Amino acid sequence: MKPAIKRRMDQLVDLIHHYDHLYYVKNTQEVANEVYDQLYKELIDLEAQYPEAVQPTSPTQRLITTRSAGFGAVKHLSPMLSIHTFTSDEIDPITSFHRHVTDQLGVKECKLMPELKFDGVSLSLQYREGVLVAASTRGDGEQGEDVTSNAKTIRSIPLRLTQCKFKTLEIRGEVVLLRDHFKQLNEDRLQASEMPYKNPRNAASGCLRQLDPSVTARSYLTFVAYEIAASEGGTEPATQEAVLALLEQLGFFIFYDEAWRNEWLKASTKLTHLYNFYYMVRDHRERIHCDIDGVVFKVSQRSHKHTLEARSKEVGWAMAYKFPPEQAMTQVKDIVLQVGRLGTLTPVAVVKPVYVGGVTITHITLHNQDEIDRKDIRIGDTVIVQRAGDVIPELVEVMKHLRTPGARKYQIADHAQVCPCCKSPVEREEDKSAYRCTGGYRCSAQRARLIAHFCSRQAMDIEGIGEVLAEKMAEMNFVEDISQLYTLHLGVMTINLGLGEGQASKILYQLLHTKATPELYRLIYGLGIPGVGVSTARDLASHFGTIHKFIQASEEDLLRVKDIGKKTAQSIVKYFEEGGKRIVLHILHHVKPQSIKKVTKELEGLTFVITGSFSELSRDQLKEQILAKGGKVTGSLSTRVNYLITGESPGTKLKEAQNLGIRNITLGQFKTLKAKG
Repeated sequence: MKPAIKRRMDQLVDLIHHYDHLYYVKNTQEVANEVYDQLYKELIDLEAQYPEAVQPTSPTQRLITTRSAGFGAVKHLSPMLSIHTFTSDEIDPITSFHRHVTDQLGVKECKLMPELKFDGVSLSLQYREGVLVAASTRGDGEQGEDVTSNAKTIRSIPLRLTQCKFKTLEIRGEVVLLRDHFKQLNEDRLQASEMPYKNPRNAASGCLRQLDPSVTARSYLTFVAYEIAASEGGTEPATQEAVLALLEQLGFFIFYDEAWRNEWLKASTKLTHLYNFYYMVRDHRERIHCDIDGVVFKVSQRSHKHTLEARSKEVGWAMAYKFPPEQAMTQVKDIVLQVGRLGTLTPVAVVKPVYVGGVTITHITLHNQDEIDRKDIRIGDTVIVQRAGDVIPELVEVMKHLRTPGARKYQIADHAQVCPCCKSPVEREEDKSAYRCTGGYRCSAQRARLIAHFCSRQAMDIEGIGEVLAEKMAEMNFVEDISQLYTLHLGVMTINLGLGEGQASKILYQLLHTKATPELYRLIYGLGIPGVGVSTARDLASHFGTIHKFIQASEEDLLRVKDIGKKTAQSIVKYFEEGGKRIVLHILHHVKPQSIKKVTKELEGLTFVITGSFSELSRDQLKEQILAKGGKVTGSLSTRVNYLITGESPGTKLKEAQNLGIRNITLGQFKTLKAKG
């Protein structure tokens, strides 16, 4: 065995012990669960490959039994085992589990019940004659920490069960923090000059294990029941569906989405049905009001539980299928400079490809030298990256424990003498730490990003022209400025750019027909003038009314526009003086932007938030109506918001608005408000 492998194994043992101590004893967490799992799996794999090097004190060689000194112990009536977990990079996990179950049972088919996998803290409750007598954490599986006093403060845990016919009952479930409650808890902590929790799971664990139950009582915790682990003096339900129904009847909170409960939360032998449920929950989990990290599949027929053998410390009758991780560990292979739309050089980390949040990440923007220095990012470092939802990939943290002697520091100044794309001179922007390529339209990188910007959804909304195609257009010089997009023809698109005829025709149709009469602000924003964002483009469109008045405007004219300062006014004038006017006039041969009336003042001083959907018009159209009447639209609720306009399926914002005292109105009431002025 190579010495480097032995050092790596020792390093992993020390690191995992460190994280275990923080999590189980100090009740804190330095890394995401996904990163911990990666480290643990790497250690298991190395120990399997080199068994002679396994340390007796390795975390893989013992069960974690450490308990906080402030809690006693409760013995579980039935062992509290874990569930075998499949990850998103494994092939056909539900099929594999179904085959394992049917082989053990000696049957061809077996119904599986899909349920949500909550990202909280497991809790076991013991009832005698229907009265809560003990509550405990998982612990070592045989006994756990006694948190009975704390559990009694959680309002979703019944102190006495309704209609209970069992002498003894052990209920399993998860303690979670709903997202709204998590937000409120952190606001309370900030007001009390306490550090906010990093995530709902950490908060749930910390609040449940407080030595003072009154702290737990103020923590908004929720208990979600999902299993009967043991019973005496009664007849347990025959199926998992019936278990959930009984738990609800006994007075427990059963978490479900009404639509999914009716259409999906049913046991099935059809694997396509089960996979569909997994993908539906994965792709729409933002509608669920608490954090989940996967789906659990249980054998529906409970009589099979005793037949299915447990694997190690894992039950044999259930499996968990986790969602793609939102955090993962990878390595910085290089740092390169990327040229932006306005020529700004931005450092970008080239990382070893890693699958995070449903996509493979290969590049991560590092923003500037200050960011590199603050996080101490070096080429060769092992780092944690994340991507939640559609958020741009972010480098969260450098794993300095794993830094090698060969890791190299990076300074932008050492690589920014000339543009990495067009080799034009690079200048340092005044009063800024940024570097900028002076190549302008001669730089294909700047041109490519301007093409993609012009075609983006908030600008001209030309579907099919993204960054990849824009780069090809710029590099091959088929589009030397954005006006030449309108001179493209089918031959160039198919032969030179390699597009299929159907795709090319669709793009050309949008350029020449569908998008030929855009809203004026979209064209102004799409020009990519420095300092002109979407909001400024709207103000300019509203003030000047036509594109011709806008391109003829002097600096003095521009300074009369609401919120336009001297720097932005000079930027606009410079753009048109340096060739921008010619580009716009060429575009106007193909595009006729809509002239608009000036904004009126009926809704001036009022701020709106829109939630839900509307059959009469889109949310963007409703937003335009508000802006046209002088109102403001924001995406988040606060005390500055006057009205919440609610459509169908409003989500959590309706309750949040009620808590803040914000008036909720329908679309019809908004029309009345608009008419009154």
